Amino acid sequence: MSDDAYQRDTAAFAAMLVKQAAWPAALVIAGDSVAPLVASARGALYAPLAVLALVVAAASAVAVLGLSTLSFSTHCCFV
Repeated sequence: MSDDAYQRDTAAFAAMLVKQAAWPAALVIAGDSVAPLVASARGALYAPLAVLALVVAAASAVAVLGLSTLSFSTHCCFV
């Protein structure tokens, strides 16, 4: 395999990794952006269970984003 072909394959692989790391983050950000708005519109922010659910959702979003970042950075280093 020539150097140019290897670089093209490596670039395509890196682009695939970026796409795989980006879509879960986009879903999590979209879901966590809408959840407080929906809860506020329904008046649920006064219920302790609803507030706890929003806190758990935010914590899970941070965990998913962190794992996506770690996954991306470890795969990126091997390219």
